[in-house]
Amino acid sequence: MKKFVLVFVLAFGALLTTMGQTNSPDVVHLTNGSYIKGEVIEYMVDEYVKIMSVDGKVHEIKAEDVTKINRKSIRQVGVKEKGFFNATSIGMIIGQNNYGSLVNLSFNTVNGFQFKQRFQAGIGTGLDLINDQLHFPFTADFKYAFFKGATTPYIGVNGGYMLPMNNGNNYNPYYYYYPTQYKGGFTGGFEIGFRNFSNEHMGMTFALGYKTARMEETYYDYYYEQEVYRQTIINRFRLSIGFVFN
Repeated sequence: MKKFVLVFVLAFGALLTTMGQTNSPDVVHLTNGSYIKGEVIEYMVDEYVKIMSVDGKVHEIKAEDVTKINRKSIRQVGVKEKGFFNATSIGMIIGQNNYGSLVNLSFNTVNGFQFKQRFQAGIGTGLDLINDQLHFPFTADFKYAFFKGATTPYIGVNGGYMLPMNNGNNYNPYYYYYPTQYKGGFTGGFEIGFRNFSNEHMGMTFALGYKTARMEETYYDYYYEQEVYRQTIINRFRLSIGFVFN
């Protein structure tokens, strides 16, 4: 687990470095013979380009008024306006139970459609390790980016159903084996994060979220000779890093 945390921290550092890298200035050449130096902050092919000049002003220029763009920034900011996407992340589910603090692994992948750069809607699945049991979440996933362009904060919500991977025995060393039937239940959550595209088709994400799940199980207690039903509500934080492809 310590190795995983170290890899996670290093990957997050790489994301911050990528977000901050730039080799200014870019140069936008105009049809009237003039030019603007600065950093291109948004570029939609055949539509417009936004450049922040060295004095801090943001200029939005129509594509028909541009003759040439000399891009020197390491960060490419042209982002696909709409289309299919995949967002895949790996992270840590952090919380507590009666035995102390817990840190478990979590994997998630979402396939869906992106609208106007800002809206994403898709279907997600993955693997969550909760209370020593693997679970498959199946969720509807929605995200909203605050800005267009390569780098933006975003918020996301999801909700659906979580299925246990397998059934097993709930063993009590003082009494008997208790054959246990694990059942699925509702799961949902939200997240706040940052998204940074290195080119039109690939980006990285970093997010902090909250996850809740309701898990059910039934088992027969041979000591008391009765069937027992138990419901557990799980509330966890989720810290994740991932990739977006479109």
